[in-house]
Amino acid sequence: MTKHTMEEYKARQQAIDRVTPEMFAGYCLEGRFGEEEALKAYGEALPKAMEEASDPKVKTGLWYVYNMGFIAKSENCLFSLDLSHPAAHKFADKLDFAWITHNHNDHFTAPFYQRMNNEMKKTVVSNFADNYGAHFAGSEFGGGYTHGGKDFIFRDVPLHTAASDHNDYLLDFTLTMEFTLGGLRIFHTGDSAHAEKLNPTQRPDIWIVHPRCGLDVRDGYEKFRPEVTVIAHLNEMGHARDRWRWSYEDGFEEAEKIRALGGKAIVPLWGDRIL
Repeated sequence: MTKHTMEEYKARQQAIDRVTPEMFAGYCLEGRFGEEEALKAYGEALPKAMEEASDPKVKTGLWYVYNMGFIAKSENCLFSLDLSHPAAHKFADKLDFAWITHNHNDHFTAPFYQRMNNEMKKTVVSNFADNYGAHFAGSEFGGGYTHGGKDFIFRDVPLHTAASDHNDYLLDFTLTMEFTLGGLRIFHTGDSAHAEKLNPTQRPDIWIVHPRCGLDVRDGYEKFRPEVTVIAHLNEMGHARDRWRWSYEDGFEEAEKIRALGGKAIVPLWGDRIL
């Protein structure tokens, strides 16, 4: 991953703090960001990831776009995880399938879902929507196959799904995902709140986690000992600064909890390549 100085994080945080939820909503609706540096960085993250992923020299890769959103590439497949970006629908033709952990609008956009699912008949793995366009072991991959505890293979990408809680009342609301990429096991747990429902089938090489959704990252780390923990879901600009918008400082605090236990943790910026 690209290394960043504390000055870079501080400058980005200051830029993000200038963006109100209303400004962010306007940008997402109209694709305009004026001179706001944070919105420019957000806008450029997805095209950057897709451009790098389109390089034939890149056989496998994982790029952080925003919030819990990632682009992943294997040797034979390109897909997205929780992709929430105003330009996402423009790249639907390049993706083989998409994964959405749960039905909250900071984890997908309606135009992206509609283009993937309705227009292009491509698979959208979720626990709340119909799915089209893929077959596994001779069986159509449809809504009934997206429930937790299922295993699939999409081309050269093995997938495992499982249900987890978003909080104490949205039970089994989030669909976690394990997949193998370039020989590495990646565990994306979405907005999961309870470590007891996080049960990867193998020790993860990379754990992608929302650290402030009720989950103590130390519990997850102690339970399955990932090689690297990726602290995500920071600075979600659709939220107010004092309500569910966690800063990079919050991310560093969570990363230190992992490091204190002997683990490795990173706090990426939008557009960073993780592997």
